[in-house]
Amino acid sequence: WMKTFGNWPRNCWVHLLRGWQASCTNFGARTMTSTVAAKPPNVLVLQHHSGVAEKNSLFQSIKEELVSCLGSEKYVVYPLPVEDVSTTPWKDNCRLLVVPASTHVTSPHVFGEVLDFLAKRGSRLLSTNIALNAALGRPVVGPPRETSGGGQVCRVVVVGGTSASSGVAFNTVASPMPSEPRGERLWEECSTRALKVLETVCLASAVRAGNDTTGTESPGLPCIYSASLQDGGHMILSLVDLLPSVETLRDVATLATLKRDAEVRRRYLRELLETQLDLECHPDERPVLSHTYLVCSDENRNDFVSCASSCAEGDVIKGNEMDVELITTDMSEGTPVDAHPTSPSPQRLCIFVRPAPWQLHSLCFDFQLYFSLLQTSTLGRTVLYTPVISSTQTAFTGNAKFAHSIPSILGVASVAGQQTQGKGRSGNFWISPKGCMMFSLPLKVVMGSRLCQHLSILQHLVALAVVSAVRSLPLYKDLPLCIKWPNDLYYKGEAKLGGILVTTFSMGTQTTAVIGCGVNVSNKHPTISLNDAIALHNKDTGSSLSPMREEQLLALTYNRLEVLLGQYETFGLEGVVENLYYKYWLHSGSKVRLTSQGNREVKIVGIDEYGYLKVVTKEGEMLMLQPDGNTFDIMKGLIAIKSDS
Repeated sequence: WMKTFGNWPRNCWVHLLRGWQASCTNFGARTMTSTVAAKPPNVLVLQHHSGVAEKNSLFQSIKEELVSCLGSEKYVVYPLPVEDVSTTPWKDNCRLLVVPASTHVTSPHVFGEVLDFLAKRGSRLLSTNIALNAALGRPVVGPPRETSGGGQVCRVVVVGGTSASSGVAFNTVASPMPSEPRGERLWEECSTRALKVLETVCLASAVRAGNDTTGTESPGLPCIYSASLQDGGHMILSLVDLLPSVETLRDVATLATLKRDAEVRRRYLRELLETQLDLECHPDERPVLSHTYLVCSDENRNDFVSCASSCAEGDVIKGNEMDVELITTDMSEGTPVDAHPTSPSPQRLCIFVRPAPWQLHSLCFDFQLYFSLLQTSTLGRTVLYTPVISSTQTAFTGNAKFAHSIPSILGVASVAGQQTQGKGRSGNFWISPKGCMMFSLPLKVVMGSRLCQHLSILQHLVALAVVSAVRSLPLYKDLPLCIKWPNDLYYKGEAKLGGILVTTFSMGTQTTAVIGCGVNVSNKHPTISLNDAIALHNKDTGSSLSPMREEQLLALTYNRLEVLLGQYETFGLEGVVENLYYKYWLHSGSKVRLTSQGNREVKIVGIDEYGYLKVVTKEGEMLMLQPDGNTFDIMKGLIAIKSDS
């Protein structure tokens, strides 16, 4: 334990503390600048193994710990693969960078990218990585050598003894350390990017596990430091693992000791995130998954039950990710809801096919308003409404048998008041608090139809439906709600309001496209909503547009989508659909750089019949860029195309 925690760390921290305090020029309080976020701010965890980090057990354990402190409605936690730190534009939307002890951070360019991030206004870093901490501290003892320590238990004593976390058990870190000659280049890289540090504070010290810390204010070795940076930046550097993981543990006894103090340790982590790093901590009151209610005409209800029951085993339709249970008890006769023993879960959707009026009245959805505005012949005529669901998309993509059993003429749509596992494009997550319009719509694609031959255009038609649903309203035509290619909805070019996800699958000769859509309508966080955009527009223009409701936008979107699908099938993309799309999108005439081709500049000229982005080079060469497989930060003029684009 002393080998790991003694010679180098002590010298490093003494140097770090003295050096930073000597260069101190301002001990003023840190301030936060309140700005409107264009996207939900990210918490990024530096990891290895691009493409599989999302499934990595270490990342998942860190993510769960962070979400338990921060909540799930304000920030999104993603892995940041080490190999992507210099090729993806991650810094601007990163609220906190986490560098765990187990991440192998040994290349100078990675350190350089981290230092560039720390130089940004308001940057936040939480590091338990010895190599990174040493580089940031610039120790006079030179590069530390490889160490096999860590994985043992110490007790952390908070300086001042004011925290209830004093004496809690922590795991000592075991970071891989850079060795010569790479280590020498590492220190040279960091020495050219000196950080302006305003203040450093020792937050906690560590003593050997089992030591009596009663009445001792700060015994042992310093183990957690807080440092204020110029321009409001802040970092916490720790030699104990604030985010413990089973991968660094040595035996069951160690694990048992750490688990015993897990809740206290989590409270201390939350305290650090909130008081030292100025993050908003709103731990979830985890919503309980709800039953689903079938709301439609009696004719559609009977047809729905008949078709769905045809592929059920008893009352259950088995799926690969989600089972669907039909609760056929007539609740309108007064049977209490608790009489049914089955509870919903992420793997089971439980549908009351004949709900009672009192059940529907208790829901936060105005069905009377919705159906009064709905003018479609089919789309949205049959609603599966769930107050809290894991994902509206999984209700269909996770049970192909159920999705295929429902005829298109019923216009079935899954609508939610809240999602716990909302899905976005390319494996991203969609934060789904109350106040969002969220739906998934299974669309049967007719073989040989124009849409069947150009399925990738569907997400563009849905985006156009949402935007035109709002901007075709009287007085709303100048509201700057726009389409960002390929599948996002933006206020001006500044803040994302929503997105579209289309998933297709086939069973036999039948192809189904499941349209998923989420739009921030009236939610207060984590980004601005449509109603916030309306309020901003009113302020800028002196208008008096009324805020919208989720039921209103949902019905208007279905109305526009049904019309657009008909126009597209008859006339194709050219004509009304194409002109309307370009009227509302953000990119006409925009210039972007192809980062994978030496920052070659191209000009955006439109989309083709598949919805691919058409760009032209200075030499007049036309390129088609598909949305899947390429990397885009199109609002910043950056595109990295894959080799076969």
